[in-house]
Amino acid sequence: MSVEKKPGSFYKYCPVYSSPEKIIQCESLDKLEELGEYSLLNLFKHQAKFSSRTDFNDLFDTRIDFIPPDRREIKSFLQQLSAKERRVAKQFFDKQDGQTNFRKYRDEINRLFDRYKMFCVTIKGNNNLMWSHYTNYHQGFCIEFDASKFCAEEVSYKPELAKFRLLDIIKEDYGLITKENLGHLITEAMLTKLEEWDYEEEYRITASHKMDELHLLQDNAKFTIYRTNPEWVKAIIFGHRMDDKVRQYIIDTNGNSVKYKVAVPDMRKGAINILDY
Repeated sequence: MSVEKKPGSFYKYCPVYSSPEKIIQCESLDKLEELGEYSLLNLFKHQAKFSSRTDFNDLFDTRIDFIPPDRREIKSFLQQLSAKERRVAKQFFDKQDGQTNFRKYRDEINRLFDRYKMFCVTIKGNNNLMWSHYTNYHQGFCIEFDASKFCAEEVSYKPELAKFRLLDIIKEDYGLITKENLGHLITEAMLTKLEEWDYEEEYRITASHKMDELHLLQDNAKFTIYRTNPEWVKAIIFGHRMDDKVRQYIIDTNGNSVKYKVAVPDMRKGAINILDY
Protein backbone atom coordinates (compact mmCIF):
# COMPACT_ATOMS: atom_id res chain seq x y z
CA MET A 1 0.00 0.00 0.00
CA SER A 2 1.52 3.30 -1.09
CA VAL A 3 1.63 6.25 1.29
CA GLU A 4 0.63 9.60 -0.17
CA LYS A 5 3.52 12.03 -0.04
CA LYS A 6 2.66 15.33 1.61
CA PRO A 7 3.65 18.45 -0.38
CA GLY A 8 6.65 20.38 0.86
CA SER A 9 5.24 23.76 -0.18
CA PHE A 10 1.92 25.43 -0.83
CA TYR A 11 1.65 28.42 -3.15
CA LYS A 12 -0.71 31.39 -3.06
CA TYR A 13 -0.93 33.53 -6.21
CA CYS A 14 -1.56 37.22 -5.54
CA PRO A 15 -2.44 40.11 -7.89
CA VAL A 16 -0.99 43.62 -8.01
CA TYR A 17 -3.07 46.17 -9.91
CA SER A 18 -1.73 49.69 -9.38
CA SER A 19 1.03 51.37 -11.34
CA PRO A 20 4.58 51.14 -9.91
CA GLU A 21 4.61 54.90 -9.37
CA LYS A 22 1.54 54.77 -7.12
CA ILE A 23 2.76 51.75 -5.17
CA ILE A 24 6.24 53.08 -4.36
CA GLN A 25 4.68 56.32 -3.10
CA CYS A 26 2.91 54.39 -0.33
CA GLU A 27 5.09 55.19 2.66
CA SER A 28 2.74 53.44 5.11
CA LEU A 29 0.47 50.41 5.12
CA ASP A 30 -2.52 52.74 5.52
CA LYS A 31 -1.66 54.34 2.18
CA LEU A 32 -1.34 50.91 0.64
CA GLU A 33 -4.81 50.01 1.94
CA GLU A 34 -6.25 53.24 0.50
CA LEU A 35 -4.78 52.21 -2.84
CA GLY A 36 -6.65 48.92 -2.60
CA GLU A 37 -3.56 46.70 -2.86
CA TYR A 38 -4.82 44.12 -0.38
CA SER A 39 -2.50 41.32 -1.49
CA LEU A 40 0.53 43.45 -0.65
CA LEU A 41 -1.13 44.62 2.56
CA ASN A 42 -1.79 41.03 3.68
CA LEU A 43 1.77 40.07 2.81
CA PHE A 44 3.34 42.84 4.85
CA LYS A 45 0.95 42.43 7.79
CA HIS A 46 1.31 38.63 7.78
CA GLN A 47 -2.36 38.04 7.20
CA ALA A 48 -4.38 35.40 5.36
CA LYS A 49 -7.81 35.91 3.84
CA PHE A 50 -10.15 32.95 4.29
CA SER A 51 -13.07 33.30 1.86
CA SER A 52 -16.63 32.05 1.85
CA ARG A 53 -17.76 30.25 -1.29
CA THR A 54 -19.97 33.29 -1.93
CA ASP A 55 -16.74 35.19 -2.64
CA PHE A 56 -15.26 32.62 -5.07
CA ASN A 57 -14.80 33.57 -8.72
CA ASP A 58 -16.14 30.21 -9.93
CA LEU A 59 -19.96 30.21 -9.76
CA PHE A 60 -20.04 26.44 -9.23
CA ASP A 61 -17.24 26.13 -6.70
CA THR A 62 -18.49 24.09 -3.70
CA ARG A 63 -22.04 24.33 -5.02
CA ILE A 64 -23.71 21.10 -4.03
CA ASP A 65 -26.57 19.18 -5.64
CA PHE A 66 -28.75 18.33 -2.65
CA ILE A 67 -30.73 15.16 -3.32
CA PRO A 68 -34.06 14.66 -1.49
CA PRO A 69 -34.94 11.03 -0.70
CA ASP A 70 -37.34 9.06 -2.89
CA ARG A 71 -40.17 6.93 -1.50
CA ARG A 72 -38.05 3.78 -1.40
CA GLU A 73 -35.31 5.50 0.62
CA ILE A 74 -37.84 6.98 3.03
CA LYS A 75 -39.47 3.57 3.56
CA SER A 76 -36.09 1.95 4.23
CA PHE A 77 -35.16 4.72 6.66
CA LEU A 78 -38.41 4.47 8.62
CA GLN A 79 -38.02 0.70 8.95
CA GLN A 80 -34.77 1.25 10.86
CA LEU A 81 -36.49 3.32 13.56
CA SER A 82 -38.32 2.32 16.69
CA ALA A 83 -42.10 2.60 16.66
CA LYS A 84 -41.97 5.85 18.67
CA GLU A 85 -39.30 7.38 16.43
CA ARG A 86 -41.21 6.29 13.33
CA ARG A 87 -44.35 8.15 14.40
CA VAL A 88 -42.38 11.38 14.82
CA ALA A 89 -40.34 10.99 11.62
CA LYS A 90 -43.40 10.28 9.47
CA GLN A 91 -44.69 13.77 10.15
CA PHE A 92 -41.59 15.24 8.47
CA PHE A 93 -42.15 13.10 5.37
CA ASP A 94 -45.87 13.85 5.11
CA LYS A 95 -46.89 14.01 1.42
CA GLN A 96 -48.36 17.50 1.75
CA ASP A 97 -45.47 19.06 3.65
CA GLY A 98 -42.54 16.78 2.80
CA GLN A 99 -41.27 18.66 -0.25
CA THR A 100 -41.62 22.00 1.52
CA ASN A 101 -39.72 20.63 4.53
CA PHE A 102 -36.85 19.45 2.34
CA ARG A 103 -36.65 22.77 0.51
CA LYS A 104 -36.38 24.55 3.84
CA TYR A 105 -33.82 21.99 4.99
CA ARG A 106 -31.78 22.49 1.82
CA ASP A 107 -31.86 26.29 2.15
CA GLU A 108 -30.80 26.07 5.79
CA ILE A 109 -27.88 23.80 4.92
CA ASN A 110 -26.81 26.09 2.08
CA ARG A 111 -26.72 29.01 4.50
CA LEU A 112 -24.62 26.89 6.85
CA PHE A 113 -22.18 25.99 4.07
CA ASP A 114 -21.95 29.66 3.07
CA ARG A 115 -20.40 30.33 6.48
CA TYR A 116 -17.48 27.97 5.85
CA LYS A 117 -14.27 30.00 5.26
CA MET A 118 -11.38 28.59 3.24
CA PHE A 119 -7.85 29.58 2.29
CA CYS A 120 -7.09 28.18 -1.16
CA VAL A 121 -3.57 27.21 -2.20
CA THR A 122 -1.88 25.04 -4.80
CA ILE A 123 1.12 22.73 -4.90
CA LYS A 124 2.42 24.31 -8.12
CA GLY A 125 4.40 27.56 -8.12
CA ASN A 126 5.21 27.48 -11.83
CA ASN A 127 1.74 27.12 -13.31
CA ASN A 128 1.43 29.48 -16.28
CA LEU A 129 -2.38 29.55 -16.17
CA MET A 130 -2.36 30.41 -12.47
CA TRP A 131 0.18 33.17 -13.02
CA SER A 132 -1.99 34.52 -15.84
CA HIS A 133 -5.36 34.28 -14.05
CA TYR A 134 -4.50 35.18 -10.46
CA THR A 135 -1.56 37.62 -10.57
CA ASN A 136 -2.99 40.15 -13.03
CA TYR A 137 -1.15 38.67 -16.01
CA HIS A 138 2.19 38.00 -14.28
CA GLN A 139 2.36 41.47 -12.71
CA GLY A 140 1.75 40.16 -9.20
CA PHE A 141 3.57 37.66 -7.02
CA CYS A 142 3.29 34.23 -5.44
CA ILE A 143 3.85 33.31 -1.80
CA GLU A 144 5.53 29.99 -1.08
CA PHE A 145 4.41 28.58 2.29
CA ASP A 146 5.86 25.78 4.37
CA ALA A 147 3.20 23.09 3.86
CA SER A 148 4.07 21.37 7.14
CA LYS A 149 2.53 24.29 9.04
CA PHE A 150 -0.91 23.84 7.49
CA CYS A 151 -3.65 21.26 7.90
CA ALA A 152 -4.80 21.28 4.28
CA GLU A 153 -7.09 18.98 2.31
CA GLU A 154 -6.80 18.15 -1.36
CA VAL A 155 -9.55 19.19 -3.77
CA SER A 156 -11.16 16.51 -5.97
CA TYR A 157 -12.05 17.33 -9.55
CA LYS A 158 -15.15 15.65 -10.96
CA PRO A 159 -17.31 15.91 -14.12
CA GLU A 160 -20.35 17.16 -12.22
CA LEU A 161 -21.31 18.98 -9.03
CA ALA A 162 -20.93 17.17 -5.73
CA LYS A 163 -24.06 15.39 -4.58
CA PHE A 164 -25.25 15.33 -1.01
CA ARG A 165 -28.19 13.27 0.22
CA LEU A 166 -30.34 15.26 2.61
CA LEU A 167 -31.52 12.06 4.26
CA ASP A 168 -28.00 11.55 5.66
CA ILE A 169 -28.45 14.54 7.96
CA ILE A 170 -31.72 13.11 9.28
CA LYS A 171 -30.03 9.73 9.72
CA GLU A 172 -27.41 11.38 11.92
CA ASP A 173 -30.17 12.90 14.05
CA TYR A 174 -31.46 9.38 14.72
CA GLY A 175 -28.04 7.81 15.25
CA LEU A 176 -28.07 5.76 12.04
CA ILE A 177 -24.79 7.29 10.95
CA THR A 178 -22.17 8.90 13.14
CA LYS A 179 -21.42 12.60 13.33
CA GLU A 180 -17.92 11.79 12.07
CA ASN A 181 -19.30 10.04 8.98
CA LEU A 182 -21.63 12.96 8.29
CA GLY A 183 -18.74 15.39 8.67
CA HIS A 184 -16.73 13.37 6.17
CA LEU A 185 -19.58 13.55 3.64
CA ILE A 186 -19.87 17.32 4.09
CA THR A 187 -16.11 17.82 3.76
CA GLU A 188 -15.99 15.64 0.65
CA ALA A 189 -18.72 17.72 -0.96
CA MET A 190 -17.03 21.01 -0.04
CA LEU A 191 -13.76 19.82 -1.57
CA THR A 192 -15.22 19.02 -4.98
CA LYS A 193 -14.71 21.20 -8.08
CA LEU A 194 -15.51 20.67 -11.74
CA GLU A 195 -12.85 18.95 -13.85
CA GLU A 196 -12.16 22.07 -15.92
CA TRP A 197 -10.27 23.44 -12.90
CA ASP A 198 -8.03 20.42 -12.36
CA TYR A 199 -4.94 22.30 -13.62
CA GLU A 200 -4.96 24.24 -10.34
CA GLU A 201 -4.05 21.18 -8.20
CA GLU A 202 -5.69 22.94 -5.28
CA TYR A 203 -5.63 22.32 -1.54
CA ARG A 204 -7.86 24.05 1.00
CA ILE A 205 -7.39 25.08 4.60
CA THR A 206 -10.66 25.69 6.42
CA ALA A 207 -10.95 28.20 9.23
CA SER A 208 -12.26 25.47 11.52
CA HIS A 209 -8.95 23.59 11.47
CA LYS A 210 -6.71 24.04 14.49
CA MET A 211 -3.66 26.05 13.48
CA ASP A 212 -1.08 27.27 15.96
CA GLU A 213 -0.66 31.05 16.18
CA LEU A 214 -3.64 31.75 13.91
CA HIS A 215 -5.38 34.82 15.34
CA LEU A 216 -8.71 36.24 14.20
CA LEU A 217 -8.47 39.87 13.07
CA GLN A 218 -11.58 40.55 11.01
CA ASP A 219 -14.76 38.62 10.25
CA ASN A 220 -17.73 39.20 7.96
CA ALA A 221 -20.10 37.20 5.76
CA LYS A 222 -17.75 36.87 2.78
CA PHE A 223 -14.32 36.51 4.34
CA THR A 224 -12.30 36.27 7.54
CA ILE A 225 -8.82 37.71 8.08
CA TYR A 226 -6.37 35.82 10.28
CA ARG A 227 -2.92 36.80 11.41
CA THR A 228 -0.33 34.18 10.49
CA ASN A 229 3.22 33.40 11.52
CA PRO A 230 5.88 35.10 9.33
CA GLU A 231 8.04 31.99 9.67
CA TRP A 232 5.51 30.01 7.61
CA VAL A 233 6.59 31.92 4.46
CA LYS A 234 9.51 30.24 2.68
CA ALA A 235 9.79 32.60 -0.29
CA ILE A 236 8.16 35.35 -2.31
CA ILE A 237 8.17 34.80 -6.06
CA PHE A 238 7.98 37.89 -8.27
CA GLY A 239 5.96 37.72 -11.47
CA HIS A 240 7.84 38.06 -14.75
CA ARG A 241 6.04 41.30 -15.61
CA MET A 242 6.31 42.87 -12.17
CA ASP A 243 8.16 46.17 -12.39
CA ASP A 244 11.63 46.22 -10.80
CA LYS A 245 10.60 49.18 -8.64
CA VAL A 246 7.73 47.17 -7.16
CA ARG A 247 10.03 44.21 -6.52
CA GLN A 248 12.44 46.45 -4.60
CA TYR A 249 9.51 48.03 -2.74
CA ILE A 250 8.45 44.57 -1.54
CA ILE A 251 11.99 43.71 -0.43
CA ASP A 252 12.43 47.02 1.38
CA THR A 253 9.05 46.75 3.12
CA ASN A 254 9.03 43.04 3.90
CA GLY A 255 12.70 42.68 4.84
CA ASN A 256 15.20 39.92 4.23
CA SER A 257 13.75 37.22 6.47
CA VAL A 258 12.54 35.21 3.45
CA LYS A 259 14.00 34.20 0.12
CA TYR A 260 13.07 36.12 -3.01
CA LYS A 261 12.61 34.37 -6.33
CA VAL A 262 11.37 35.29 -9.78
CA ALA A 263 9.23 33.52 -12.38
CA VAL A 264 11.09 33.40 -15.70
CA PRO A 265 9.52 32.07 -18.92
CA ASP A 266 11.39 29.51 -20.98
CA MET A 267 10.36 30.51 -24.50
CA ARG A 268 11.75 27.32 -26.02
CA LYS A 269 9.91 24.89 -23.74
CA GLY A 270 6.85 27.01 -23.00
CA ALA A 271 7.37 26.65 -19.25
CA ILE A 272 7.79 28.85 -16.20
CA ASN A 273 11.05 28.47 -14.30
CA ILE A 274 11.36 29.67 -10.69
CA LEU A 275 14.84 31.11 -10.10
CA ASP A 276 16.57 32.86 -7.22
CA TYR A 277 16.25 36.63 -7.47
